[in-house]
Amino acid sequence: MAALEIYQLDPTIRKNLALILVTLVAERPPGKVQIGPKAADRAHAISSTAAKHSPAVLMIRANYLLKSGRWEESDEINEVLKELRHHGTLHSGTWLVEAMHAAKVGDPARAARAAEKGLRLPNAHPDHRIRFNRLLEAFRKMRHE
Repeated sequence: MAALEIYQLDPTIRKNLALILVTLVAERPPGKVQIGPKAADRAHAISSTAAKHSPAVLMIRANYLLKSGRWEESDEINEVLKELRHHGTLHSGTWLVEAMHAAKVGDPARAARAAEKGLRLPNAHPDHRIRFNRLLEAFRKMRHE
């Protein structure tokens, strides 16, 4: 990261930094590659300098906060979700992280609304469709128990 201060990176590279790091972690066996909180925050800060309102950058941050458990440390997750609801309504990933957060905070109605919005998108990612349907099915079962 010190190199960034000496050599300014092209905005495309800065925007993709967070995506590259997330992909690196996801593509390796669990526990083989880890990113500490400071490194994750720095990568997000750098990516944000190139594309502050980019749904891709925001979804990566929301996923990181939710999966790392850091969403409970501050109000950042709510700020990120608000940005996504404003700038990423046509991305199924927006509604997936919205549903995940709602489920974590015990708000099944909000999670179901998010899943339904995601399913209504004509270009929703097939994996997201599967997860939305599973989520809705789980909520249906909960209501009937």
